[in-house]
Amino acid sequence: MKEKILRTIDFGTLIDRLENETFKNHVDVFNVIVDDLVVLCDSNFMCYKANMEIINARKEKDVNIKDISYFENIARTVGESRVNRKAKINQKINGLYNNPPTEPEGWMSDDIVYSIGEMLDRISIEHIKQNHFLFDNMEDKTKASKKWQKRVMKYLTEKLDEIEKKQFYEINDEARTYKI
Repeated sequence: MKEKILRTIDFGTLIDRLENETFKNHVDVFNVIVDDLVVLCDSNFMCYKANMEIINARKEKDVNIKDISYFENIARTVGESRVNRKAKINQKINGLYNNPPTEPEGWMSDDIVYSIGEMLDRISIEHIKQNHFLFDNMEDKTKASKKWQKRVMKYLTEKLDEIEKKQFYEINDEARTYKI
């Protein structure tokens, strides 16, 4: 059985929600990263579509290796774009908040482990899942994804408040082992 694949998705509602709820007290940060956030969302959606095409191609009676290879290449290429966008988001926020604290201990979380780029990536992925689950009439999965997304948005808001307070956002770009 072929998997259903979303062909389009509207990220406008997600972007508006992030701007008006999560970033409402941090408009300056949102304005600096919004273009990269849109590209990150689009990259996540292209990755979703490529991976769904791979799943469908593997379920065919006569597996077409060329199709699978083509979509795997798209998924890998888009995956690298996602990594680059998350890094750009983190770099831009670091540019706004780059006064290292004298005593970094005691802050609630690690900026590298719990990066804003990673949280925005997860929020975008959950938005895609919710749209797919709604498309496929999977109410329980939609509900679970919304719960996950809401929790990440809560921690993102706390992270934004934290970096505003400490006036510092630490970054350490992910080291890649290959280039596409």
